[in-house]
Amino acid sequence: MDAVLNESGPAPSRSGRPVVGISAHTGPVRVAVFDMRASWVAQVFVDRVAAAGCLPVLLPPLVGVEDAVGRLDGLLLLSGPDVDPALYSAT
Repeated sequence: MDAVLNESGPAPSRSGRPVVGISAHTGPVRVAVFDMRASWVAQVFVDRVAAAGCLPVLLPPLVGVEDAVGRLDGLLLLSGPDVDPALYSAT
């Protein structure tokens, strides 16, 4: 990973661009004749983060992924069926 956590917070990427994590969705997909699970984000979100001058990094919903958040300069949380509304006090 280009960003490294130091005592003053995330270090800039080697490119100098801020590193922004994007929450990815994981679910079944079909690629050619193969059925598999994949983690993905709609390309429009990746493109817009990149257009803002940032380096987008996809964050799949895995145990321990929260450890990477401290290494990021920003975080884009996308809504979806994998986010329990109870986590943000909604029903």
